[in-house]
Amino acid sequence: MRSVWRQMLGSFGDLNPNGNPSCGPIPQGNKAYTNSNSGDIVVPQKFCDKACLTKDEWNELFWSLFHEGMHSSDSFFRRRADGFGDMFNYTTDNHDSIYNRAAWEQFGNGKGVPPQPNMWGKPRPDKVDVDARYREYRQRTPKCCQSSQ
Repeated sequence: MRSVWRQMLGSFGDLNPNGNPSCGPIPQGNKAYTNSNSGDIVVPQKFCDKACLTKDEWNELFWSLFHEGMHSSDSFFRRRADGFGDMFNYTTDNHDSIYNRAAWEQFGNGKGVPPQPNMWGKPRPDKVDVDARYREYRQRTPKCCQSSQ
């Protein structure tokens, strides 16, 4: 999980997370979670239990860490506001900007779709080459080198 975290951080230079990622229980309905007090990120345990992630698992983890990395990079007060919004089924403008950025980086970048005005941080000028990043992950993960997934 930590190697995918490092890959994600290397792909998005405008992130500056206040916390660290770990694996553990996730609140129901979430793919991952950022603690609004500490900025620490929690992803599902399945990502720490496997020695070598499939491409689909790697992709899910990479983009979940990106989304949560934006939350973690926010100030304490902004994280708290987003957390209260979540408690009351309300999406804050900041959380909308995180969704917009994540969607644009994952699906819109490089396809002639301009960045939306309400977008968190500074969008990349080019799309992340997830195929190359996954190959890099497999080459650097010893257990992946021993399998043909």
